Amino acid sequence: MGWSDWGDAASLETIGNEPGSGAVAANLQTMQPTELWESTDLTNLHFELDRGSAEALNVVALLYTNASSGATWRIRAADDQASLTDGSADYDSGSITLRAAGADDTWERPHGVLWISAGITRRWLRIDITDGSNPDGVFRAGRLVIGDLWQPARNAQYPIAFGPVDDTQHKRTDGGSLIPIHRGDPYQVADLRFKFLNEAESLEHVHDFRRRRGRRYDMLVLLDPEDASYLQHRTLYGLITRDDALGHAGFQRFEHRVQIDELT
Repeated sequence: MGWSDWGDAASLETIGNEPGSGAVAANLQTMQPTELWESTDLTNLHFELDRGSAEALNVVALLYTNASSGATWRIRAADDQASLTDGSADYDSGSITLRAAGADDTWERPHGVLWISAGITRRWLRIDITDGSNPDGVFRAGRLVIGDLWQPARNAQYPIAFGPVDDTQHKRTDGGSLIPIHRGDPYQVADLRFKFLNEAESLEHVHDFRRRRGRRYDMLVLLDPEDASYLQHRTLYGLITRDDALGHAGFQRFEHRVQIDELT
């Protein structure tokens, strides 16, 4: 879990046709995924980001897209801009499927997630997107997260509660029928309990989240970043809605419970 500490601090340059109406690439660096970026260029769409100096990252996530099943993307990273395209990039994912595993056509806004388990430290990043068969004739995305996410040494403890929540209310009519009222779209929730954190994890990461992000700013949670079947299901971007005080449970053992509700 973490946030877009790399991506939001980078300058962003887009190559591709942006149709206007405010749907510009800068929206990818804002918190609300309803502030969309759009492009009508489906075959030569790319953007480059300059972080200003080499910084660590281990995830690139393009969230709330309308990517078709045939969409691909390619991520390259280097210490200078020229190396992104001259064949000498320090990191190159190659052309890979954009949709996260498990994101079939029933997902209205599938995510793209690239997890780089070993991490990299680079100044420049380039993302190429190809989605020539997109039936909408335009490519859309709501958020770009590039960051150095924290992965605890010990996983969150069971039971781990996560999945869609539907706040729709019901009312029974005089005739006995039960009907839904105040309908809302389901949103993802994750309730995580960390009971075996060491001192460094609790103070360098959990304490940092609470101090710098709190309940005010967005977080990305990948419940299993290497899930080859259901990564879409286990990806959650949202706000912290429950943030228990950091507990010092014993010598060199700390505890924390946090809940994240999806931004939609």
